[in-house]
Amino acid sequence: MKQLHYSLVDVFTNQPFGGNQLAVFPDARGLAPETMQALAKELNLSESAFVLPAQDAASDYRACGRIAHGGSSDSWNRLCAGP
Repeated sequence: MKQLHYSLVDVFTNQPFGGNQLAVFPDARGLAPETMQALAKELNLSESAFVLPAQDAASDYRACGRIAHGGSSDSWNRLCAGP
């Protein structure tokens, strides 16, 4: 299996180790749904987010809740940190 990178994000808190833990996989391209399920089960967290590119540039994707909040927060932090 290829090496995968992920972040553990605490959402709905401003305190480290508080809130709700969420695993965010910033690049889930090429992962089968069964693999994503196995990874989520292995991490044993209440939520896991697998970020995939949009399939159509004209598409408008909307999400809400813990996964959207944590996934977008993690992606924003990566973007601001640079390469």
